[in-house]
Amino acid sequence: MSAEGATSLEIFEDNLKGSAYQTILEKHIPEMDELYPDGFFFVHDNCQSHKAVEGWMANHSLERIKFPNYSPDLNINENIWSALKDSVAKDAPCSKVGLIRSLQRNWELITTPQNLRPYFESLHSRYFECIEIEGKRLPC
Repeated sequence: MSAEGATSLEIFEDNLKGSAYQTILEKHIPEMDELYPDGFFFVHDNCQSHKAVEGWMANHSLERIKFPNYSPDLNINENIWSALKDSVAKDAPCSKVGLIRSLQRNWELITTPQNLRPYFESLHSRYFECIEIEGKRLPC
């Protein structure tokens, strides 16, 4: 995702293993190329599935931005996942089909450029705030 929008949501049921993550990346790369014709970066933390595909990504010239183990204030993805969870919880789906519909509908709403831009625009100031408080979690 970027300040200009996001790819479609990938929904899976099992724990995310490296091989599944690689398959997801392969599936969405054409979508990312279309969204971001000037290039894009993947945001990675130390999640095992992220580490597992580093070699494959390097072989395919896919650039990464690595974050520390715990960096939710700087990792926009973490903030978006939190917003998605909150929105789905408010829908309170009571079936698998309802959950999938809620995830897809809320993803579409949350990842519009007008909703994503503030996350990106505030990143610079959050970066300096994190340095100021020596990496501790920013107050809400």
